[in-house]
Amino acid sequence: MTQSVNSVTAPGRDRWYLYLLECQRGTYVGITNNLAKRYRAHASGKGARFTRANPPVALLGAQPFPDRASASRAEYQLKRQSAQQKRAWASAWASPAPLPMAGDTMHIFYSDKTRLRQARTELHDGVLVAPFECPERVDLVLKQLQQAAVGELFEPRAFGLEPVLAVHDADYVNFLADCWHEWVAAGHEGEAIPNIWPARTLRDDRIPRVVSAKLGYYALAAETSISEGTFEAAMASKDVALGAVEQTLATGEPSFGLCRPPGHHAAFDQFGGYCFFNNAAIAAQRALASGKRRVAILDVDFHHGNGTQQIFYERDDVLFISLHGDPEVTFPYYSGYADETGRGRGEGFNTNYPLPPGTTVDTWMATLDNALARIKEAQCDMLIVSLGVDIFEGDPISAFTFTSGDFSLLGQRLTQAGLPTVLLMEGGYAVDDIGINVVNVLQGFKQGIS
Repeated sequence: MTQSVNSVTAPGRDRWYLYLLECQRGTYVGITNNLAKRYRAHASGKGARFTRANPPVALLGAQPFPDRASASRAEYQLKRQSAQQKRAWASAWASPAPLPMAGDTMHIFYSDKTRLRQARTELHDGVLVAPFECPERVDLVLKQLQQAAVGELFEPRAFGLEPVLAVHDADYVNFLADCWHEWVAAGHEGEAIPNIWPARTLRDDRIPRVVSAKLGYYALAAETSISEGTFEAAMASKDVALGAVEQTLATGEPSFGLCRPPGHHAAFDQFGGYCFFNNAAIAAQRALASGKRRVAILDVDFHHGNGTQQIFYERDDVLFISLHGDPEVTFPYYSGYADETGRGRGEGFNTNYPLPPGTTVDTWMATLDNALARIKEAQCDMLIVSLGVDIFEGDPISAFTFTSGDFSLLGQRLTQAGLPTVLLMEGGYAVDDIGINVVNVLQGFKQGIS
């Protein structure tokens, strides 16, 4: 009988398991009478022959035996086989499956440098207002995380530009790096805000030389300004995301990246919606480079993650799923419809669930269940959650109905994917409640694991 990896929990000492793990540098054969405990040890770097540089990636197969002696004889025979023969053995007993989550430890990544972006203005409903996306958002989340002792806090290392250039256009990255300096040098006052775009009747095949025109070439919308410290904060934000994903890759344990600015509206060569670098896309690409076969990005922000969709729209190694407000009436308006399902190799690997304003929590959760089923169907190896808590009933620029308590249920439900998981901060603008809402998601996730 085929053994389902996820059904093997903690058997008694009357049964032994011969198992085969796929590691980043090859395969590993072992025996145990407590498969779940051994997985947790391996994923946390405590298993035999494992280091952070050579973590297990997936369980290829597990076969039960009535006693240790028979399991040991089979182990001896299997170790003598070639890698190809080992994989053939495993395929006869179990379908390839991701390594189960290692435990309820939560690693939290944050950088003070994300506060360097301190925009002063935002164009909202025809009026210049104080930006909804402000440094206080992360300050309050961090305060609640520390008070609740959700997990250990880490400062990420600097990863440089290479991971950014893996998903973003080089000319676009150079523009972001130079924009503020060019704006000041041109004698402009105030913040750099786009006011003209290469609309349908204009050419879009030439990058302008003038900074005010380049702003429109690379901008999604006018609500997002570029000010002093924007590029540095965006660099720190992607470092937070990369630190979180590398921690989970090394340990199998969940991580949370307190990213700011957010990222899911940033496309291959476009900023907007408060986003400059696409943190979730950068993290997913890093996971793929480490050996993951397919990564799922689940976007639960109220606004559609148009940037993430655009980056992976023609690829099948990243499954993108988004639950969001109906773009007929919700930013970004021109992306996020149900008929956007991918193109070419990516056909079927993009799923949008547009939901009307006022959607109830029950309806939203039922939609999430459909999304999680699709993630399992696609046989993903890792889950990255674009965590927007702007689905909160009190959010000033959103229209869903979550209470603070409902976020605990969301966190618990996310564990049903059964995958190593990284959660990255996106939106959430009800500043007084943002901290407890994020904490409730993470605490719920830990409860779901345990």
